[in-house]
Amino acid sequence: MIRLLHAGGIAAFERFPGLRRAAYAAWEPVLRFALLPFRLPSPPGRAIENPRVVARTAAYNEAAERYFAEHPQPSSLLTKPFSDTGQFARHLVAAGVLIAGARLRPGDTVVEIGAGSCWLSHLLNRYGCRTIAVDVSATALALGRQLFERDSWTNWSLEPRFLPYDGRRLPLDDGSCDRIVVYDAFHHVPNQRELLAEMHRVLRADGVAAMSEPGPGHASSPASVAETADWDILENELAVADVAALAEAAGFNEVNVLAEGPTRRYELPARDIGRFLGGRGGRRYWVGLRHEIVSHHYLLLYKGSSLATTARPGRLASRLRLLRPAGPVTLARGEPLRVVLRVTNTGDTRWLRRGAGAARAGWTRLGVHLHESGGAARQSDRLRLASRGARPRRRSRRTVHRAAHVAGDRAPRRLRPPLRSRGRRRHVVRGAWRLEAAGAARGGRLTAKPACTASYRRRSARPCGPASRRGSSAARAPLTAPSTRGRRARPA
Repeated sequence: MIRLLHAGGIAAFERFPGLRRAAYAAWEPVLRFALLPFRLPSPPGRAIENPRVVARTAAYNEAAERYFAEHPQPSSLLTKPFSDTGQFARHLVAAGVLIAGARLRPGDTVVEIGAGSCWLSHLLNRYGCRTIAVDVSATALALGRQLFERDSWTNWSLEPRFLPYDGRRLPLDDGSCDRIVVYDAFHHVPNQRELLAEMHRVLRADGVAAMSEPGPGHASSPASVAETADWDILENELAVADVAALAEAAGFNEVNVLAEGPTRRYELPARDIGRFLGGRGGRRYWVGLRHEIVSHHYLLLYKGSSLATTARPGRLASRLRLLRPAGPVTLARGEPLRVVLRVTNTGDTRWLRRGAGAARAGWTRLGVHLHESGGAARQSDRLRLASRGARPRRRSRRTVHRAAHVAGDRAPRRLRPPLRSRGRRRHVVRGAWRLEAAGAARGGRLTAKPACTASYRRRSARPCGPASRRGSSAARAPLTAPSTRGRRARPA
């Protein structure tokens, strides 16, 4: 009986998405009450600095240069992160989280502040980014250049740059970079307000600064105390709320924290994964996640909006449901097929209708596939229909009368693809509506297969319909599924 109720509940949630949302909303107060023992106080951030620390900016810059110039094992700096065997996995995980969180892509201009020996800049160069390594230590940048020169796979066509700076003004033009990364360096900065203002200045309008920084207790750790005593290195205790307040005072629009950790692991028996997703063992998992969020911070500073779009997508997902026609339909020659779909954006990315920038990167369209009656594909993407822009369901809800369709609005969308008969052979338009996010930039594809099919008979070899009369490429030759790489997107 319990299994039948469980199966029935899952089926109901799948068929009625609104029921799932209602269940989540009903359970949220219960979950919040259950997690009260894990809650931490959240004092408001203060956009203030210690004036005595700020006054010693030049002295701390000299200490950083001395650290790299007089380090007893410069080879360990040059081979980082491999030489740091105890923290090797943490370095790789943290770098991956920064790359994913900032939504970096090949071709971006990325500035690394506090680059040190430039191992992260070298990694991004191999990924295809135009890197600019910035540090107050000229010796550190010389090590970084040596690292680039040692690797035969370094992409010198991207013109990597190594720029020393005085710790106050970045040697870059306004709006000259797409992304900024700061890896375990911001807590060494004495004049954080000044640096955040400089970061805001050099970022483009939609730029993002991504940071990976240690949490409370780092300054009092034995390694930090030893470095402070030996080299006079500044070890700040970062408070996320204070960093957010300083960043917002510098002009950043949003400051977010990624709920991730560089060493978060939770093992469970493979046979128990279903029970775990149902809540068993959740307390132990939540304790570990809470510890990681508190002990290490991933911060994302947005000059614009934090909402991902198909120009730089996050998680692309959709739910497509065919409402009409309800069954197979036979069409006469030249008769259009009218289809009514219900489209819901279930991902975390806003679908762009026309794309972004001059290249129209990230346009989103609905496409139909044409099949032989036996099931073989006849044409793929015969017609791509422009879809309205749609926000993720979790972001907002608006009425369908607005210009932008927002996920969560489940009102039907009427599509009129001019699917015309073109000969005597029988073809089937199967329920393979595909929501596609493509464009000049890298995108992704979203697929769904409604249960309904429609068909028509070919009676003439002569193409017909408005598309053929206009001489479009859709009438002249079959269209294949478009590539999302290396071509210019067509505006919707």
